[in-house]
Amino acid sequence: MKFITQKKYLYLSLTTALSIASTANVNAATVNIDNPGFESSFDGWTDDDPSAISGDSHSGSKSAKITGSGGRVDQTVTLTPNTNYVLTAYVEGSGEVGINLGSSTESTKSTSDDWSEVTVSFNSGSATSGEIFGKYYNDEGRFDDFTLESTSTSPGSDTGTDGELSISTAFDDGTSHSNYPPSNAIDGSSAWASRWAASLGSNATNLTLELEEVQNVKQVGISWGRGDSRSHTFEIYARPGTSGNWTKIADTVSSGNSTDIELYDVTDFDAQQVRVKAQSNSAGSSWMNITEVKIYGENSGSNNDDDDDSNNGGGGDNSDGNECQASGKMLYNGSCVEYSEVYEAEHGEIGEDDHIVSLSPIEMKFDALAAQHVTENGNGWRHELKIKSSGDYRVGMTELYEEFKATITANLDDGAKTIVAQHHAADTATITKLYIADLDEGGFENAPDGTESDSVAMNGIFDVYIRLAKEDGSGETKHLLTTIRSGDSFDFEEINDHGTVTVKINGQSLSPISVSDSSASYFKFGNYQQAQNPETNEKLESGDADGDFADFYEEFFDTSEIIFTDMSYTRTLD
Repeated sequence: MKFITQKKYLYLSLTTALSIASTANVNAATVNIDNPGFESSFDGWTDDDPSAISGDSHSGSKSAKITGSGGRVDQTVTLTPNTNYVLTAYVEGSGEVGINLGSSTESTKSTSDDWSEVTVSFNSGSATSGEIFGKYYNDEGRFDDFTLESTSTSPGSDTGTDGELSISTAFDDGTSHSNYPPSNAIDGSSAWASRWAASLGSNATNLTLELEEVQNVKQVGISWGRGDSRSHTFEIYARPGTSGNWTKIADTVSSGNSTDIELYDVTDFDAQQVRVKAQSNSAGSSWMNITEVKIYGENSGSNNDDDDDSNNGGGGDNSDGNECQASGKMLYNGSCVEYSEVYEAEHGEIGEDDHIVSLSPIEMKFDALAAQHVTENGNGWRHELKIKSSGDYRVGMTELYEEFKATITANLDDGAKTIVAQHHAADTATITKLYIADLDEGGFENAPDGTESDSVAMNGIFDVYIRLAKEDGSGETKHLLTTIRSGDSFDFEEINDHGTVTVKINGQSLSPISVSDSSASYFKFGNYQQAQNPETNEKLESGDADGDFADFYEEFFDTSEIIFTDMSYTRTLD
């Protein structure tokens, strides 16, 4: 059995309703799905237990039945890049239907006593294949009659034709409704059900769009929810990288008479991130709704023959995080530097560089069972990198901007528990602690996408969760982020913006926390496998007295690898 990256975004009752200045020609086609109704059992599908074939069906005589957490069926299908698709399946009971595109996953959850049609609309982007799936959601469910049809080619997929730029991701301040996340604003659908919806809070809310690379932005197109009955006051900002100061490039008001894409001229700007700062609407509602955003312009380097490093990514002080990442470096105070400039290793018996698999693109692997490093009062073997303790690298949380991004893959034995990222500050101990654990723990709220905790020890399903310090310093809160199996991956991001810490999982944000008493903060990441008995859930009381860690790990575990890919780290001191 194979286990695929689980990146989840919630799309409810999506329909494809693209409406912009120039509409693409529809070119509907059916994509082949092997054994779409399970009439030949699981032929063509990968099935993960608990799953079975049922005689209760929508059509024919069979369907797939999934009865518990971790159960799923999936199949890889061929896609055409930059094409709009609709995935359809029928579900009886509870279930989630979706497609994994590698860089994102789009899905719809359903609960119904009778067979009901479930649809997922998506754009393939750069993907040439995807993995369609049906999986467990809250209760037993049956799946039948999968179909996948293309509906059109994305408008502007050829940026040389109409100047539409490719948006790689969208995120906000953590103010959006859980059913209407930022990803809805770039999903190719202008349907009301596929909107981004966020509360204004005190005075505004921000929707940030990130381009795949720095490009020259000339216009921004926005389709406002309820835009035919209310006007919206807003500003548009841009910046050349993924950190640093914003520049205002537009300040305007929508027409108030259309839900179509409205084009707004902006001050030409070479940008990687564009931010829509929604401030108010004429209806006086505290909710801002955007169904779709488009960005138009041209590649900032396409007609530029200058030798100026500030425009060609020559590695000077204006290099952005992506350029540093491509060369296996990190962005420190505006310059690309080696990780060894800012980080030091915290591991034992293996070499200083044994965590590095590749530098272009960057990939690091941490093996706690190989490193066997022990720290005073530690609770297990560890293999990590951390911000240097000497020099002036560790400063107060309020004195810097830092951003850590990575796709994290876990290769762990059943029953393992490890800490893969931590943020420490001198006066508050742990600010954040990111865990992957296959233990009986519990005490979680559902993940941002609605995923429930497994919390069953040694069954191969790992809860990915984070502990966050309470702002009043009275302790920590515990938040489920997602669930995975060994070999699965997830996207993680942690941002500290001068004492405001935001955590993102697969593009969705937790509520930010504020940190004020942190005189010498530092970030660390890697693999700190806990010496915690999976059968009793108790920590090894003796610690490493008389080498007890070695006996413990030999009894329970053979594999402990945490791999970081597509990784970037930015650290800018005031």
